Amino acid sequence: MTPDNSQIKLAFKNQTIFLTGATGFVGKVMIAKLLTDCEDIKKIYMLLRSKKGKNSEQRFEEIFEQPCFEFLKSKSSNWKEKVSLVEGDCEEPLLGISDDNLKMLKNEVNFVIHLAANVRFDQSLKKAANNVKCTADLLELSKGIANLKVACFYIYF
Repeated sequence: MTPDNSQIKLAFKNQTIFLTGATGFVGKVMIAKLLTDCEDIKKIYMLLRSKKGKNSEQRFEEIFEQPCFEFLKSKSSNWKEKVSLVEGDCEEPLLGISDDNLKMLKNEVNFVIHLAANVRFDQSLKKAANNVKCTADLLELSKGIANLKVACFYIYF
């Protein structure tokens, strides 16, 4: 547990995060850690796409079935109210986010954490270039966020 006077806890108090890569290992651990140690976080918006015959809502629910959320489930009852799905796809222009969701993100988000990437090493160069395109699109989106404090971009090549 993070102490009450932790700089991390204070930084995220009443703040909203937009996170890509929520279904990956690092993304799930990041969400669990933020929700566990930063109880006063306002909201986490997670970008998710449909994949392998599952829609984004199904994938959203599956995230919380992972073992890293067990402690959180036993500790608190309202943590799931702090997470919301934003449907989109990093391979689409402007991350495939609807105009309404883009407007909402630009008005509400304070932190952007970019963890999404295609990490397959047997893909074509064109497919691998989507990692860079997605990052560029997210940077462009971040420029329009009214109350942005920090944007963290983890780029995988």
